[in-house]
Amino acid sequence: MKRILSLALMALLILSAAGCGPKDSGNPEEAAAYALAARVLPDHASRFVFEAAPAEDADFFTIESRGRKIVIGGNNANSMAVGLNHYLKYWCHVECGWLAGDTFRMPEKLPLVESPVKVSARVDKR
Repeated sequence: MKRILSLALMALLILSAAGCGPKDSGNPEEAAAYALAARVLPDHASRFVFEAAPAEDADFFTIESRGRKIVIGGNNANSMAVGLNHYLKYWCHVECGWLAGDTFRMPEKLPLVESPVKVSARVDKR
């Protein structure tokens, strides 16, 4: 039994060191965006990376592919959430609803973003 537990612990340490799963950057905006992805897309959340960016004149989000990961950036968690919705709507052709019974089918492989996208908010007060 001790051997099984020690093997399991070693496997867990190796996986965490190898970069499997989300990185804890310590940024609360990134953590909030990842938590949203984990709630909405529990089977696919590990395929997304969220990166906080310095604020500009207006809120914005960016979407790009790095390897097999989809990287969504933004100046705050709300902007990154809008970026996630934009990716799901326009690349995956998935509409996420707020109702608990809403279901949707994600593609087997996440579509890659061929060239980086940046979208800024169109209004000052949101």
